[in-house]
Amino acid sequence: GGGAGDAGGGLQDKVKGLEDKATKLETQKMALKADNQALERRLAGEVESGRSLGVRLRQTSKEFEAAKEALASREEAHRARERQLEEQLRERDAALAAGGQREALLKAGLARTEGLLGDKTSQCEEA
Repeated sequence: GGGAGDAGGGLQDKVKGLEDKATKLETQKMALKADNQALERRLAGEVESGRSLGVRLRQTSKEFEAAKEALASREEAHRARERQLEEQLRERDAALAAGGQREALLKAGLARTEGLLGDKTSQCEEA
């Protein structure tokens, strides 16, 4: 018989099918390995990108703090200048007030002197 030959052929087909499956699986395994490597490279890139972003953020944060301190320093200098100007204005106002008092005293003194002179003059005229 032909039955034994068929059985042999069936076995060969099975072996061929298994070899095909093995080849397919091997191909899939290689593709997965390549995908994994690509993902790992992408992940490493993202991690590196995240690191450099972190470095940039820290740098920006430092620059922001420095700018904030500089601004506070400028504001303090501005307030000190304002206080100085206010003090100068007060001194000027006080000097003006004192000058006004001196002027008033001088005018009063001058009026008295003129009054006295006027009296003397009229006394002289009467005599």
